[in-house]
Amino acid sequence: MSGLRCKFGHLGDSSAIYINETFIKCTTPPYDGDASSIYKEYAPISVAMNGADYGEDVSTADFTFTGGAPFISFVTIILVLAVIALFGYAVAKYIEQRNKKREEGEVAA
Repeated sequence: MSGLRCKFGHLGDSSAIYINETFIKCTTPPYDGDASSIYKEYAPISVAMNGADYGEDVSTADFTFTGGAPFISFVTIILVLAVIALFGYAVAKYIEQRNKKREEGEVAA
């Protein structure tokens, strides 16, 4: 089967190899963008038997592109902000106690 192609959503298309009536082997397309800007991206796969007319039906297979960007979850961001807030609170309390002791020392003198 010549002209067999696979399309990976908006990531592009590539050649495919016919294995048997229920199997084809798709190669992933090259990614032109910066892989370090993506953590994970899902793309539906569709097939063109003639190399041009991709199936309109929804594919039952998805491809997961894993880039090099770090995964930062919402929980991680909240925890980091909480630690920063706690540190700020501790510094404020320390300064308050230091000023209070300084005022008590001036009154006693």
